[in-house]
Amino acid sequence: MAVNYDRTAVAHWLAGTRPREHVCALVCQVLSQALGRTVGPEQAGFATEPSSTASPSASPHERLRELAENTPSARRMLRLLPYSLDLDLPEPAPPPGRDGAPRRIGAAHVRAAELLVTVFADADKAFGGARIRPALTAYLSVEIAAQLNCAAAPSISRRFHQAAADLAYLAGFVSFDENLQGAAQSYFRIAAQLSAAANDRLRHAMALRQMSVQAVFLGNSGLALQLAQGAARDRSTLPTESAAFVTGQEALALACTGERRRALACLDRSQRLLDRTPPDSHVLLGGYHEAAFAHQQAEVLAATGDIPGACAALAHSLRHRPPEEGRARMLTTARLAGLQLCQGHLELACSTWDRFLDDYPSVTSARGDAALRELRTTLRAHQRVPAARRVLARAGRLPLPRTERPPVPRSGAAPRRRESVRIPLPPTAPETGAGRAAPPGSGAV
Repeated sequence: MAVNYDRTAVAHWLAGTRPREHVCALVCQVLSQALGRTVGPEQAGFATEPSSTASPSASPHERLRELAENTPSARRMLRLLPYSLDLDLPEPAPPPGRDGAPRRIGAAHVRAAELLVTVFADADKAFGGARIRPALTAYLSVEIAAQLNCAAAPSISRRFHQAAADLAYLAGFVSFDENLQGAAQSYFRIAAQLSAAANDRLRHAMALRQMSVQAVFLGNSGLALQLAQGAARDRSTLPTESAAFVTGQEALALACTGERRRALACLDRSQRLLDRTPPDSHVLLGGYHEAAFAHQQAEVLAATGDIPGACAALAHSLRHRPPEEGRARMLTTARLAGLQLCQGHLELACSTWDRFLDDYPSVTSARGDAALRELRTTLRAHQRVPAARRVLARAGRLPLPRTERPPVPRSGAAPRRRESVRIPLPPTAPETGAGRAAPPGSGAV
């Protein structure tokens, strides 16, 4: 989102005029990132006004309804929902009873929710988040939100909260994949809240871990480390695969804060935990296998300046990536091409980008679109090289990424003024041996 305001607008704000709510929230986000602490509208000096978005302290069913995308204006506001540096999450605890609730849910409701977790998760891995997000968020805002407020037997209530937490986690991830960072954070918070209500430390740790991944992606390394360490706090009680999963993210967060030695030690610990995982282990959300670990290892090495090591780890990840994980393969391939170019290996990077272009048409992902834009921007500087010219020509034959397509004008409607707010880019990784900065990575695919 690129919004341009001049000193006149700032003067109006200082005089007491409050900008539109999404602009106010974005300004507060920029100030929070710059100062390293949470800055709210009142602290920023904006006139007070009641917010139309759900409070993080609202109940899960209220917040799920607030995130519904049932009208064009609601969808627009969701895209403007800002990311917050404020962190206030509940700890897991036994769920309270709901004896006074008007309706009851039973095992059939739980089975339906659990089945849809599998359906949505498999589709997301293969094809990207954009294709499932409308159906998933509608199911959460209508069915799940209503049923969370119903009475149930204790065992049914716990299973339903667990399934609802999985669906919220998945909604957060597909929103993250679509670069809807405010919505993604809201869903991850709901997943943590539902996990806490079910007294489920595993799911609570998974939600915190994914929030750490998001913080790395947005350049908030301090918050990323805080969240990663919160996720790893109960690692001794988690299955070994999940313990390896949260430990790998802790390693990346440490690397992003400059703690190289501790990061590598944490990475070794993650590998030892993964080696102890039974071969028949299967975790639907937050699964961790050899390819996922190698990708995490690559990001840790890139963050500590070892770009050749990162490239080797990414190549290993691609060799072992399951065929059904199409988005992960596409994003890992793009990341490898970018790091190869950082080392000056243009021909090799072009060959790798060719493989990215093989996967791109079958995956609908804003992160994939961003990778395609990066390919085009980067290779334009090398158009005289035949390999670069060939890849650029191939990329040019693909449809424009969705974010670059011109909107279809409404009949008789005047063109709308485009607003934008400039948000500082995340910091880049350390300099490589080739003298070029390695682009940042989140560790998420």
